[in-house]
Amino acid sequence: MPLIKEVKLPATKAQRRVQAAAWICIYGGLLSVLTGVTLERSNPVEGWQTGETLMLSGSLVTALGAALIYIRSRM
Repeated sequence: MPLIKEVKLPATKAQRRVQAAAWICIYGGLLSVLTGVTLERSNPVEGWQTGETLMLSGSLVTALGAALIYIRSRM
């Protein structure tokens, strides 16, 4: 048993908001990537532009979510 107890402070409103936004961005971005892959494979001629756009935007949103996790760790 340690002599000094470790005290965990509760997260502030800003930290909770950043954390929630990060996970929403990650899961939403991954869902967009998967939807884009499905659209591109289902109709390669007409779905190409829509699928590529969804995959690109989903990748960017997922990267934003990862950056928000890093920002949250530094708060």
